[in-house]
Amino acid sequence: MSLIDIVVKATKANTGAGTFFYAKVKSPNDIPSVPAVTGDTSPAFAGDVDAFLAANATCGGDNSLNRMLKNKVKKCTQCQKPNAFTLTTCNQCGRTLSDISVTYTNNVFTSFIFGIAKGPFPFSISLRFQADDVLVFDDLLALAPCHLNVIPTRQYIPDWRYLLRRPAEGLAVTTAMHSACRSVAQSQFLADSKWRAMFVRPSVTDEDILAHVASGFNYPPSQYQLHTQFMLPLLMPFQYYQYKVGVHFTYKRFFPSAYVRAVLTALLQPGAPVLSDCFLQDDTSVDDLTREIKRLFAIDYDEMHSAFYKDFATHQERFALYTPQTFEGVIVDNAMYVPWGDGGGETTTSPQDIAAIVAGDKAALQSYGRPYGPGSRPTGSYYSFTKKPEDLIQW
Repeated sequence: MSLIDIVVKATKANTGAGTFFYAKVKSPNDIPSVPAVTGDTSPAFAGDVDAFLAANATCGGDNSLNRMLKNKVKKCTQCQKPNAFTLTTCNQCGRTLSDISVTYTNNVFTSFIFGIAKGPFPFSISLRFQADDVLVFDDLLALAPCHLNVIPTRQYIPDWRYLLRRPAEGLAVTTAMHSACRSVAQSQFLADSKWRAMFVRPSVTDEDILAHVASGFNYPPSQYQLHTQFMLPLLMPFQYYQYKVGVHFTYKRFFPSAYVRAVLTALLQPGAPVLSDCFLQDDTSVDDLTREIKRLFAIDYDEMHSAFYKDFATHQERFALYTPQTFEGVIVDNAMYVPWGDGGGETTTSPQDIAAIVAGDKAALQSYGRPYGPGSRPTGSYYSFTKKPEDLIQW
């Protein structure tokens, strides 16, 4: 029996990853995608973030505008992803971040709200839905073929903890955000017959898969504007492999939407205990906050995160449809093996080659920036309901 036969038999069929992951899409141009929605073709502000800060220097004498437009991060030197400053491993490519210093990057999400044209790259959006109070878009660093982000656009809310200060409003905001993502996933992705046939098992109903989406909030975030990560349980093969080795939905950083909603709901109950403001300060540790929530409301973060993480594998195995025929081979222990079924052989062991294969597969399997423009570059547009700095309600 060949190595490929062994690893295929050792994993669940069609998830795309087990002790290995499927790699190198054979015919990228044949992978169906879902076109993005068109917004404004021109930005409201033609310059970059620093120019916007300079042009609005009189706004927020307490430096609030700078607070809204800058993030504290660790930027991966391999894939360039800005990661939360507390992470030890890049959750896009897996590189260690132990040797990376904390720096500051532009807040892309608030830049979207203000209609700023660019930073180091254009701030055009792979738009899915927009309204005066909410914006839904494809995640630039997609983990799944349907991976959405949603932000509120009338309020500046740095991260999910701020919702606990105003639980009634917080519950309304997060409910609206989730509903907008659910509508996009159903009406744009699941309604596309070709896309669905490529990625979703044929027996799956809309109601079933939408009841088991992976959604939640990160703290600390990589972008300091409240946003929900919302993805159908169809992680790309490499990303599902990363999940299986503990890279994604990071413990004590990822907070499932169900956990956040449970806490907000508990705070609204008659006679509910009060969560002291000292647990909502920027320097409060996640351990202290979750411990206090458990003490006051018997809502256990450890149990809910563990259940979410375990259940995700079950959902991926139920819903995802990745077949070996789509890929040239598998990657096992940083080596690429092809072809299928005849023993094949090792074709590459270079980390750079593996990274290039993973990046190529992501580009083929995602719908971000579709349809591609000249040079196979992603396209995008700008938010149509832009706000001025003074328009945003700061939490």
